[in-house]
Amino acid sequence: MKTYPLPELLTVVILFAVFALFHVECVPKAGASFDSDALILSRAIVSEAGFTPGRETHALLHVLQWRKENVPALRHMSLARIATLYCSELNGRARTARAAQTRRLTSADIPDAIESDVRSWLLGERPANICEGATDWASPAFVRAQGLRAMRCDEPTQNAFVRRGVR
Repeated sequence: MKTYPLPELLTVVILFAVFALFHVECVPKAGASFDSDALILSRAIVSEAGFTPGRETHALLHVLQWRKENVPALRHMSLARIATLYCSELNGRARTARAAQTRRLTSADIPDAIESDVRSWLLGERPANICEGATDWASPAFVRAQGLRAMRCDEPTQNAFVRRGVR
């Protein structure tokens, strides 16, 4: 039987412990980040399109994805972070009771179909875009007030989708 000097054995035990801690710490955080991003994006969808699941969810996600890929300042951000910056009810600019309620929504409060669509999106599923070429969305009244022209989408939407150049 081979005996190991104490310093070598101690080094192996320490390395094993560090590896075990690293594995335990990193794996749950990755899952927690995915869950957190899914919840934030689901809140954004509810805030912008309401509690009714539908194809507008994908149109909103396509706009966020377009912004991530085409606006240099946003490229390093997650879609959840971009949604938080873009959605006034999530970023704190709106100080209404509805905004506060939106920021407190839990997964249980959000329709399963919306959360499922968001999770599928985060996993790489990209359904067809009903508002092809849209770079922004806003309420129809805001779009009119800004002198913008809403795009024609393949299906009715509650938001007005527009195409603008990179800022």
